[in-house]
Amino acid sequence: MKKYLLLSFFILISFLISSELHASTLKIGVFDMQRVLTESRTAQRYRQEFLSNIELRGKPLVAKEEAIRKMEEKLKNEGPRMTPDDRRSLAEKIETEIKELRRQREDIDIELKKIDQNLTQKVMQELNKVIQDIAVKGNYDIIFERSAAGIVYVKNVHDITSKIIEAMK
Repeated sequence: MKKYLLLSFFILISFLISSELHASTLKIGVFDMQRVLTESRTAQRYRQEFLSNIELRGKPLVAKEEAIRKMEEKLKNEGPRMTPDDRRSLAEKIETEIKELRRQREDIDIELKKIDQNLTQKVMQELNKVIQDIAVKGNYDIIFERSAAGIVYVKNVHDITSKIIEAMK
């Protein structure tokens, strides 16, 4: 599959280059997605929003974990002095709370994945708009993401990553 994709890529480039050579020179730009995601203020803002969501949703879990820990400690320390029914009741309550904690964690994980997907989609939409703007203003014929296109080398003159980061401020 990868071979066919690479072959298609080279055929496309060959076609574009051969047709463009007749009209004018081909202007190609590349950008580094990882650098954009780590250095742009927009991506950092979305990342901070995601971290805030994690913190907000994690607080109830921390409180529940602490309550379970206290019950387990009570069972350990006072268990031998408790009646068998009280000990069994406390053990069942601990087990129920642990199951509920697991369910809450799973629910929060699902919710956080949705939030992450939503924020990632917003970043990508904004990134696409910025790239479109740069392509039109800079008169680029093709713009590639450096690692996705399998590009091994490109002159820094064609790297538009800094322009993208600046535009996403």
